[in-house]
Amino acid sequence: MLVDAGAMLYVKNSIIKNGRGQAEIYAEAIIKSKLKMGFSAIGIASMDLSMGIDYLKKVQKEFDFPWVSLNLVSTSDNNPIFSPYLHQKINGINIGILGLTGQNSITGVNSNEKFKILPWKDTLPTILNKNKKEFDLIILLSSFSLKVNKEIAKTHPEIHLLVQSGHQKNNIQPIIVNNTLITQTASMGKYLGVMDIKWNKSNKWEIVSSGKLSERKKELTRLDWQLNRLDKRINSQTDDDNETYKNMLKDKESLQLKIEQLNQDQITKYQNINQYNNRFIAIKTSLKEDKPIKAIVDSAKRASNNLLKKRFQLSQSKPVDQNFPLTGSNSCKKCHTAQYIFWEKTRHSKAWKTLVMENQQNNIECLVCHVTLHSRKKSNIGKLNQQIMNLSAKFRNVGCEECHASGKKHILQPKKYRPEVPNEQTCKNCHTLERDKKFNMQIMLPLIQCPTQ
Repeated sequence: MLVDAGAMLYVKNSIIKNGRGQAEIYAEAIIKSKLKMGFSAIGIASMDLSMGIDYLKKVQKEFDFPWVSLNLVSTSDNNPIFSPYLHQKINGINIGILGLTGQNSITGVNSNEKFKILPWKDTLPTILNKNKKEFDLIILLSSFSLKVNKEIAKTHPEIHLLVQSGHQKNNIQPIIVNNTLITQTASMGKYLGVMDIKWNKSNKWEIVSSGKLSERKKELTRLDWQLNRLDKRINSQTDDDNETYKNMLKDKESLQLKIEQLNQDQITKYQNINQYNNRFIAIKTSLKEDKPIKAIVDSAKRASNNLLKKRFQLSQSKPVDQNFPLTGSNSCKKCHTAQYIFWEKTRHSKAWKTLVMENQQNNIECLVCHVTLHSRKKSNIGKLNQQIMNLSAKFRNVGCEECHASGKKHILQPKKYRPEVPNEQTCKNCHTLERDKKFNMQIMLPLIQCPTQ
């Protein structure tokens, strides 16, 4: 059974007006992929509402998509907009899958949207009391924070497994809180979480400690070592040695009986508890492609590129803004010839070409780090994307002003306005852990650092 707790449709919480088309293309690709993989239930995080509730309704109607949320309700009647829970039966076990939408801030959504997210305390107890006898195993898909999810677990031990989303970037190894197992797979689809569960009628998780058994086995190992030493001295043994040897043999026999009993006790105990085995599988690019999923992804890329290509053509036809603060690398060439020649040999000067080779030159998510921008303030995604859309062709590639800031004033008054000196953070605006895990400043700097003369 495959489940997802949500926060899967969009990279960011906010979607600018002219970015909705591209966001919808990729969201639909994710939805089609999830259906192709056979997901049984998908939770809804507040981030998934970035394009509005009508989009999620459209997806459910068009694809029969298994959204689940018990606290995302209509403002008109307070009833859940989607299924509050779904029912699956696997190997004779009745499984209830519930969804909770976290009450995080929602940006990019029209304030007139006719929905609201109710507190979990107002909705979850009612659903559980009404349906808990129907299910042998209850799974909650929650986009609340770990702190809140722990509170839920402490309040409702009838929830057996809580899958979290939208808060942690990294994997969360399963933790038991009260009687609830809480876990999360890393964000951005970098890992697949796999949990094998052996379920029985006890309905309880328990960590089986093998401490006593382990200690007894170590004790037996030490005793065997001592007996081996005495065996080597068999001909020269004194009466005391013989007596010690006999006592040690009795101790060994007693230890073996205790170990056998502990083994049996542990087997019995395991039979009466619920067991799980969890692992996280890294989704590496070296893994074999799934052809149907790849076809969906490739189709989305083409659609996105075609959409942005039209927008770029429209924006490029507009006259260049005379107040634009950048001048382009060619303006630096006259006075800084050696530096310009060096830059031409770096990968920065070919950044645009790498996108063209992958047919991603119209992908705004990629473009942001393959062109020269005068501002990279992530606090205003709208302005950043608009800057890219209106960028002249001469700012393709990572040029001089990307590292040294605008050269407009420097050209007019070179001594008064000096170029900025880049630092490690300048590089890390693009070379983030998510984009470039192998980035090392000490190794990379000599490859792009211009000569001083």
